[in-house]
Amino acid sequence: MPDLEFEEWLAPEDITGDTVIEFTEPGKAGEIPKPEGEANVKTFEIPVKLPTGKTKVWTMNLTSQKAVAKTYSKNTDLWVGKKAVLFLADQNVHGIMKKVIYARVPLTQTAVTKPPAVPPATSPRP
Repeated sequence: MPDLEFEEWLAPEDITGDTVIEFTEPGKAGEIPKPEGEANVKTFEIPVKLPTGKTKVWTMNLTSQKAVAKTYSKNTDLWVGKKAVLFLADQNVHGIMKKVIYARVPLTQTAVTKPPAVPPATSPRP
């Protein structure tokens, strides 16, 4: 049986101040099964490259997913090669205060934009 490699997962100890990371792959959605009658917990794991050059897998929270998707698109294929700033915040998790990793997108990053909307046709004025 192979040994578990905890170093591959991003942890609060990997974040110092504002840490700029790069998305290296699109990531994948998953679920953690819960007992009968309870809804499964949805997860999203994505590999990120740290400033040290080491790549780790981040289980990205929904708040961070929305923050990054707002700039880069909901399609995580488009995130590859893009950067985000990770930071820590104290968060109450099931009654226990923990350091949680959050993301924001640097202002210098190029957003994925939609083509401009075509204005509605107007009739000429008499």
